[in-house]
Amino acid sequence: RYIQMMAILDLLSSFAYLPFVFDKELCLYSSYTYAFYFTHFGWMVADCLRTFSSYVLLFLSYDRFLGIWYPVRFKAIKQKGLSRRMFIVGSLLVVSFIPVMCIGHVTSQPGEKWLGLAGIRLSNKTWTPIYKPYLLLIACLLPSMIIVGLSMALIIGIFKKRLFGSKGIKRKRQFFQTLAVLVLNITYVMCIIPYLAAVMTYKIEKGKCFGNVKSETMLFVSHTFILLWSTVNIIIYFLVNKEFLKEAKIALLTLPFLKSDLEDSRKIIQNMTINIDTRHTGKVAIKRQCP
Repeated sequence: RYIQMMAILDLLSSFAYLPFVFDKELCLYSSYTYAFYFTHFGWMVADCLRTFSSYVLLFLSYDRFLGIWYPVRFKAIKQKGLSRRMFIVGSLLVVSFIPVMCIGHVTSQPGEKWLGLAGIRLSNKTWTPIYKPYLLLIACLLPSMIIVGLSMALIIGIFKKRLFGSKGIKRKRQFFQTLAVLVLNITYVMCIIPYLAAVMTYKIEKGKCFGNVKSETMLFVSHTFILLWSTVNIIIYFLVNKEFLKEAKIALLTLPFLKSDLEDSRKIIQNMTINIDTRHTGKVAIKRQCP
């Protein structure tokens, strides 16, 4: 269920991050509507979804850690408790990201253009010193440090063969579950490092949209890595989903038969003859002559 939730969040996050990836200067807009949306909602939606997905990964790693080191406590976790975790964290993230929606501002520019500044691009003397550490600590550093610690505990558990000591869980299934979590964790850490570097070194100076050219390039690269991380999570979800794999195998195996059926249908249509009988009914009668 965690991986399914991550796949949904990453799919939504990918759509939210696409404008930031394909446009290096996403602050000038041709209409006020686009400027208002991306300034007050674009950054908030993208960052909130990505942060929520990282905390879901944190919970997944924590449960796998309990399954290896404390299997008795892991069995005591109920499904309602998992849903309650996601609801509480999601609500807190939405409330904490609401100030980002309010602080951004849109101003008119020459040539019927609109300038929208939000997030770390916003040169606000009061807000920027607060938003930047918050973005680094809550959205990046805190989940990253906990995920790294849990990953080290999982690796130690594998080497100490605690993975195969728990009763009631199949060894092979438990091994692949732990391996999938480690792949997700490593991918997350590798893709979040460029984002951390871009946010920490971002400087508001004269240049592209009041931002330094080098800083804008680093921010563009970091958004690309985040989009890559979301794509990897979606692929892993499809790989661990047995029902999806079965349907995909059936579809691949039936492709040759579908091709032959289409050819037979074409032959049947070509051999159809139309006989018009106007002496009795005056209607068109279609008779099929099958080979």
